[in-house]
Amino acid sequence: MTYTANSKNPTKSEKRGISSSAERSVHIGEATGAAPVSPTIIAKFWSRVEVRTSRVCWLWRGMKNQSGYGRFRPTWNDPEVKAHRFAWQIVNGPVPDGKLIIHSCDTPACCNPKHLRVGSYQDNSDDCVTRGRQSRLLGTANPRTKLTDDQVAAIRRDPRPGVQVARDYGVCDSLISMIRKGQRRRFTP
Repeated sequence: MTYTANSKNPTKSEKRGISSSAERSVHIGEATGAAPVSPTIIAKFWSRVEVRTSRVCWLWRGMKNQSGYGRFRPTWNDPEVKAHRFAWQIVNGPVPDGKLIIHSCDTPACCNPKHLRVGSYQDNSDDCVTRGRQSRLLGTANPRTKLTDDQVAAIRRDPRPGVQVARDYGVCDSLISMIRKGQRRRFTP
């Protein structure tokens, strides 16, 4: 679906300086050649974004998926798109085929175009590993772990109910249950 913003009738977004050209096309999904939609769609999109200064995240206030990414459906019969991708396209135009829009801020709900960049699937994977968001490190080798190996061993030996143990270690009782069942930290002695 192609969206066109015309500067003769600027939207609130354009008045804020979000669109930098007189006419901007936005390509949504894989469909091409669709009829342009009025700037009302773009205004509808930006009305769901908490626009602040360019240095901070502009958070999506609409629906989100399970991973925290914003979901936007321009009209009832359009396909749903990720809000950050739509924001990037409003400002920069179509995303090249086979490319992703990557957050530099690590905030899935962010729609600030200055926090978004084009990248490949490999770029995204490398970024995840570099920033520690998709670490395959197990146990205490993972910098985000909350319990030491000794604590995990003690949890397995502790006969008290999981709720009490969880309170003592400052974690949720479901983690205690998963540790005891071997669903988490199973390689810890």
